[in-house]
Amino acid sequence: MSSNTSKIRYHGLDHLRGLLAFGIVCYHFLKWQRVDLLPTFQAPLNLLGYYAVSTFYVISGAALYIVYRESQITVSFLRSFFIKRGFRIIPLFWFVTFIFLSFDGFRNFSSEPYRVFLNFSLLFSWLAPAEYLSPGTWSIGNELAFYSVFPILLVFTRSGRQLAFMFLLAVVVSVGFSEVFNRDGISDRPIWSFYVHPLNQVVFFVGGLVVGATLQSYSSTLREGWAHSGARCLLKVLGGLSLALFLLISFSVSLVDSTSGFWKVVLTLVCMSWGFIAGVFGNNDGRAGKVLSWLGAISYSLYLLHPIVYRVASIGMLRTGSNWMAVTGEEPFFKLIVFISSMVGSLVLATLSFHFLELPMMRFGKKLTNIKKVNKSLS
Repeated sequence: MSSNTSKIRYHGLDHLRGLLAFGIVCYHFLKWQRVDLLPTFQAPLNLLGYYAVSTFYVISGAALYIVYRESQITVSFLRSFFIKRGFRIIPLFWFVTFIFLSFDGFRNFSSEPYRVFLNFSLLFSWLAPAEYLSPGTWSIGNELAFYSVFPILLVFTRSGRQLAFMFLLAVVVSVGFSEVFNRDGISDRPIWSFYVHPLNQVVFFVGGLVVGATLQSYSSTLREGWAHSGARCLLKVLGGLSLALFLLISFSVSLVDSTSGFWKVVLTLVCMSWGFIAGVFGNNDGRAGKVLSWLGAISYSLYLLHPIVYRVASIGMLRTGSNWMAVTGEEPFFKLIVFISSMVGSLVLATLSFHFLELPMMRFGKKLTNIKKVNKSLS
């Protein structure tokens, strides 16, 4: 593999992450407002509420594999990897957790000190995945868990055969876990404490490694040789079929069945196909490309901060709710105002967070690893 291939930036992965984050925000806002759309829209949105986060893991696995697949696992690599990942994820996670604790007057410090400790120490990711404090941060716990085992996975996925075996093993582990723990036969939703466990989600992360390896292996073919051939059309057809399959499952399979067993395997492959196709076709050309790149850049902040914005917006609107209701005479208009203000506020705050918190922390983490490399070379 040429070095040029390994340095390709797959912008489509960022674009897909941004679109999925935006979809999750819409899903949450409607859910929290108890708004039920027409079944034509509600069923796919409900399924996306589950599998958008799963696709995040696919994207994460693909991106990490593309960047690090040729790296040697040394002490220096481990130090650099965990410092960079830590400064990418942890500062915003801590900030959001702190804000949510402040909403309740920090009562959790006295009422649930162990739970607070698990979150700020990040140990909840493996020890108690369901003990997260801020909405949505369970998925960050899963990410941290996957980061902790990524160097080991990298060692055992050097060849295509090893990667295929690891993926099949992940399928067995995740599907077996979901079959045993993730359903009780009564509820129409998965048992949440088991659903958010890393072992239930690990198949998506390992699937992402497969996507990353496939994108790299066929990068030159897909971007050059296939550029003017029918193969790209076939990939577009595959994308359309995967989307149609997702919609069909959303209408015909219950949520609890879609998160376990056969349908979980099918939807894992659907999420992987989305990641692969996005990686092939994504680019930053035109206005649409720039918007998608912006969404991708702020996706992490958007995902973590939108519950805070919604809570502030809804509380603020409720205080003047009687006035709004007197003017409009209808509750739907009130909900629409909350939805729009929350969405705009989330996008603005996420953009500020990306530029003034995420980027500085990422640069500091990179600078820190470079300082350590220089010190080591001088010693």
